[in-house]
Amino acid sequence: MSTELSGDIYFIVFFTLVIFLLPACLQGIQDLKDSTRKMKVPLLESPINPYKIAYLHGAINELTYVIAVSLVERGYAETFGNLIDDKIVIDYRQLSNGPDIKQLTPIERVVYDGLCGVQSEEGVLESLYQKVSGFCLAYEESLQQDRLLNTGVNKTLARKNILIGMTLIIGVFFVRLVLLGTSEGIFIHIILLVIGIYLVLFICSPERMSLLGKAYLRELRQTVSIRNTSYTLIAAIHGMSSLSNTSYADIEDLFRPINKNKVEDGCGGGCSGCGGCGGCG
Repeated sequence: MSTELSGDIYFIVFFTLVIFLLPACLQGIQDLKDSTRKMKVPLLESPINPYKIAYLHGAINELTYVIAVSLVERGYAETFGNLIDDKIVIDYRQLSNGPDIKQLTPIERVVYDGLCGVQSEEGVLESLYQKVSGFCLAYEESLQQDRLLNTGVNKTLARKNILIGMTLIIGVFFVRLVLLGTSEGIFIHIILLVIGIYLVLFICSPERMSLLGKAYLRELRQTVSIRNTSYTLIAAIHGMSSLSNTSYADIEDLFRPINKNKVEDGCGGGCSGCGGCGGCG
């Protein structure tokens, strides 16, 4: 075995260890510096406010989805899938014999007016999210007060760790270039470089929830039974995919089309599910 080839193999092993261990170490540092790490999980609310839970782990996108599920479950609206030009278009409709819409809270009325009579057209949801955002301050303040959301300090630390991680991985790659030049093994190192950068971005990216927030959501999932509970609460706690095999699947398709035969709604990947039959102000 030539010296150059032997050096390549050793460096590949070393580089592989770096790109897998470094992001994990940086994430561990972030967790250690999370001030909520040793805090006791708050008592679960009674009754549980599914809108608040939705906003906790999915922000505006998820909150809007939750309200849409809640309106259908409570009989204010219904959904239909229509085949138009070989594409399935989801239509969210008002129920003529539904309850009086005057009973809806302001944020529910915004979602109701924004979705009813409108098909899953591109740009509709973005406009609706902007309107819903005006009602989210109370949820934001409550969750921050309970320490369930990450603070700006934690997010700044995460960004610093990303910068450190990428700098070290790129630095190791350039050290390899200096020591071994552009030998045949360079392509493997380039692949490892890309994987390393991806892992740093994926693992160390600022998270919405604090460690306490994750523990709170975990306890909710363990405590609230999927049986004998509302679909909106199930979706709020377990996510949008939890309703995939139910009559509420059309709402998921409205917010997050899952194949090329469904019209894009512009929601993006951030809409995990949640439901809400409770009120919101």
